[in-house]
Amino acid sequence: MIVGDLIGILDTLQVSTATIVSHDWGADHGQRAMVMRPDRFNGIITLSIPFLPRGELSTWDLLRSRGLGDLYYAFDMIKPETDERIRDASKSIPSALYWLSGEPAEGTGWDPIDAKRNMFRPAPDVLPSWADPADVKHNIETFQRTGFRGGLNQYRGVQATFEHLAAYKDVLIKQPSLYIWGDADGLCRLFHPVPPTVEEMRETAPGLVDVVRLEGVGHWPHHEARERVNAEIIKFLNGLNATDSATA
Repeated sequence: MIVGDLIGILDTLQVSTATIVSHDWGADHGQRAMVMRPDRFNGIITLSIPFLPRGELSTWDLLRSRGLGDLYYAFDMIKPETDERIRDASKSIPSALYWLSGEPAEGTGWDPIDAKRNMFRPAPDVLPSWADPADVKHNIETFQRTGFRGGLNQYRGVQATFEHLAAYKDVLIKQPSLYIWGDADGLCRLFHPVPPTVEEMRETAPGLVDVVRLEGVGHWPHHEARERVNAEIIKFLNGLNATDSATA
């Protein structure tokens, strides 16, 4: 599992504890690392994905129970034919970057339960203002060579991951944490239609320090609002360091 890989990296570098900064699927893995190995991870900054403890139902079963089994975008991602459908990275990457961001006009951006507003629609020819052309070029060239199966398999493995985590049912993140999200992110709007408060999110993450809402920002806050995100990360890390110094 990826948590084991993270521990392997710490061991190789001879690092006793680390703070995780993570986004989207990385956030999901980072959150699992926090509950599975609190001895090695002392804090987490999560972008775009709120923490949901392992409960009675898997994520997919929860969505189906809400009547979203035929609507939620991830169920399309797990279909075998999706690998080929999005294979042309020169189209799929610019589309996902644009439609998931805060740049589209209100009501036209990505909606994870509306197929007409999917992330792989043709995007404008001009890249979003925040996108680094060299980075985009590198990503396109890389995924043209490799395809997207590795990423799509994250969706396909959700049920198996859920089953493997039975021992961590209802375990909360007790270490210090920070949640950063963009209010133009269609996924965040689905997860919490009303902006979440610190008090609400502390029900699953008692050590939560703050919730940072970024106005006009979509699913790529570390790109769309990089200066603000970096400032919040540094602020959080300084708070951790101050706490460690006080308890040393």
